[in-house]
Amino acid sequence: MSGKEKGAATYFDILSESIREVGEKSVVGVIMDSAAVCARAGKLVEDTFPLTFHVPCAAHCLDLMLHDIGKIEWVAETVTKANDMVNFVMNHQRDRDVYYIHAGGRQLLRPAATRFATNFHMLDRLKKQRKALLAMVTDDMWTATLVPHAQCSTLHEMEDIILDAAGFWDLVNKAINVVYDIVLLLKLADGNGPTISKVYAKMDRIVERLRVNKDLTVDQRDEIEVMVMRRWNAMTTPLHCAALFLDPEYRSSEPHKDAEIQDGFYTWVYTWLKGASQEVCDQVAYEVDCWVQNIGKFNSQVAMDAARKQNPAAWWKCWCDELYHLQPHAIRLLGQGSSASGCERNWSLFAAIHTKEHNGLAPETMRKLVYSKWNMRLLDLLQQMPKRAKDDPPTEEEQKEAKERVKVAERRLKSLTLAGDNVVPPVDSGDDEDGDEAVVPCHEECNLEEIEEGQHGDWRGLTKAANFLSKRS
Repeated sequence: MSGKEKGAATYFDILSESIREVGEKSVVGVIMDSAAVCARAGKLVEDTFPLTFHVPCAAHCLDLMLHDIGKIEWVAETVTKANDMVNFVMNHQRDRDVYYIHAGGRQLLRPAATRFATNFHMLDRLKKQRKALLAMVTDDMWTATLVPHAQCSTLHEMEDIILDAAGFWDLVNKAINVVYDIVLLLKLADGNGPTISKVYAKMDRIVERLRVNKDLTVDQRDEIEVMVMRRWNAMTTPLHCAALFLDPEYRSSEPHKDAEIQDGFYTWVYTWLKGASQEVCDQVAYEVDCWVQNIGKFNSQVAMDAARKQNPAAWWKCWCDELYHLQPHAIRLLGQGSSASGCERNWSLFAAIHTKEHNGLAPETMRKLVYSKWNMRLLDLLQQMPKRAKDDPPTEEEQKEAKERVKVAERRLKSLTLAGDNVVPPVDSGDDEDGDEAVVPCHEECNLEEIEEGQHGDWRGLTKAANFLSKRS
């Protein structure tokens, strides 16, 4: 897009060229940001290529959902206090050393400017390290001499926050409770695997849990629900509903009885049935009935057990060969991702190589650089450990690093004790401490009002979220 006008027509030209190159019948959908310009380009794609759907990036929509929630007054105040606390502790060497001794070297996380979920990762880490922080401010070493005189008042402010003078920790728990399921879904959507069949059901669950959240007042629940519904409405497509309809994991919940899911499913079916003979249409209708009524080998106990382990596309390939016409389309649909994050990670690698400094290199040198960069990435993938659960203990390497931090902290504090009170307290930027680094924003601006105006008469205007919002207006 460098040097080009970033209008809907430009996006459409790039997408249409790619679709024709790949083949229209091979493209299920195009995933883009939920920005208004992308929505207009997606509409042009759907009008030009009837078999292709425009799918807003789920990760982008969920990230913006967290951004909206983060702007609520009580949430914003909590995040600001938490951020100030983390910066204060991690930017002052002596404070950080006292903290490390009580936390076993466990670090606090810093939020990134363009990844709004990291605000809540920061809160979650603070919650887990609450005891260490309390031990830090009640330690004999925690005195005003730890910081320059000009920052003594800030030190006492941080003490008050940690000691819960204003109910800070209750607000931290409340904020985490509100966004917990959203962050989990964001993590799922942000992955590289096929996830499109999971998004709708998990969003439905998020709304259900929000409505019964006892930590929030009625007004707070209503305010957050409107934010969640607007973003959900912006990202839902017939593909999400059709994929849920066909996902074996959710068959027991009978999604076919949900009018919105059923409408989305048949919208998807009719796109690839256009022009088919009546005989084929009748056969597809029969196969859909078999799926709904659990008639076939896919209804065996072995198949149902496999549905909990296999990804949906692989499961359909293995168990649904009786559904001759429906199977190939279901496999293609269920193999789709739900976000453009994988592409953005590739762009990040491209940007790291093509810097102003590197672009002055000779072609042969640049070739070697790219070769080395990709080999390093492949080695990282080969050496990558299995995915860890949330409560898994730290790895051996992490434990080693934490112990080293504690040793360094103890050594520095011991030297401070021997030196007495005459040593000027150092202040550093904390740059040597790990934290979530900000990424370069690569999303277009998202104007929800403009997107919603373009939904009149559109399928998305009939969704649960749209119906909820229409009743509120």
